[in-house]
Amino acid sequence: MSDVDELFGADDGAKPNTALVTALLASGVTLSVLGLACSVLPGGALILFGFHYADRELDRVDSGYLAEADRPKVQQLRMLAQVAVVWLLIAIVAQLVLLSIGVYDGLWGAAILAARTLLGSL
Repeated sequence: MSDVDELFGADDGAKPNTALVTALLASGVTLSVLGLACSVLPGGALILFGFHYADRELDRVDSGYLAEADRPKVQQLRMLAQVAVVWLLIAIVAQLVLLSIGVYDGLWGAAILAARTLLGSL
């Protein structure tokens, strides 16, 4: 299919790209949960990309490029992306709190000390 056909919607069998959005959101949430130990930003970037693509798919339904029958699935995916963005905001605030009360100093300081001891004995 050419760019012109895609631009004017010549392909009647167009499907929403839900696999990409789902993969971005799932990996973003996973990385942000694991990132609470150091940084939630990589997961946050994936979540925001997933939100962007979910919003873009909904725009494609609104413009008529995708079938109206795809609207419920795409709206549900966009709602999931919104929930993921709310989770991201909660994770960022939690990380700021953990950073301000010194949890990371104790956690990573002990880990670095243990690594130095281990490497010093080799």
